[in-house]
Amino acid sequence: WYKLGQNVQLTATPDPGYSFLGWAGDASGSANPLTVLMNAHKTITANFGITNNSGADYQFQLNLNSSVGAPPALQNIGAGNIYVSDSVDGCPRTVLRFPQDNGLLLQPTSGVVPTNVYTIAMLFRFDTVSGFKRVLDFKAGTTDNGLYVYNGALNFYPSASGPAGSVLVSNWVQVVVTRDATDTVAVYAHGVPQLSFTDVTAHGVISTANALR
Repeated sequence: WYKLGQNVQLTATPDPGYSFLGWAGDASGSANPLTVLMNAHKTITANFGITNNSGADYQFQLNLNSSVGAPPALQNIGAGNIYVSDSVDGCPRTVLRFPQDNGLLLQPTSGVVPTNVYTIAMLFRFDTVSGFKRVLDFKAGTTDNGLYVYNGALNFYPSASGPAGSVLVSNWVQVVVTRDATDTVAVYAHGVPQLSFTDVTAHGVISTANALR
């Protein structure tokens, strides 16, 4: 509670990856900080939006840096990750190859995946697709939750599984994972829907470790 006639100062502080858009309710404009005269009961909302410079594009051309913006470089998980030449969709490309149990780490994620609403696109192949092959880990290795290839099918454990045959041995596949403002997670392979579910238990939310693996 504030005294009648008192001036109160409000400051809108965006999280990383967001910008302040303006005030709504009993205030308007985009002055920040905002001075409010308390001459009545007031409800004021600060509106935020995702900044245009959030995101990254990691192409693995002999380095782990993004080709756009200035997000953090990826980090190797384990020893033995190497760059090799391969044919991707009929074109010669430099790719990153790593052995079983190795991978990559993005930390912090806040400037690249600033919210729980995101789109992640990946192009990869596996030498074998039998059993569980982890693709994305949102919980910094603390749980088994996340996106897998399981016997050739995309599987977001433990929430949903797609049809068999979407990921073939030694074949490059483009996989896209989205999570929208209604908490719906959807997974696509080569643009074809594979699975979707309402993520009420936040399996597709990056944990407080601020890491994506």
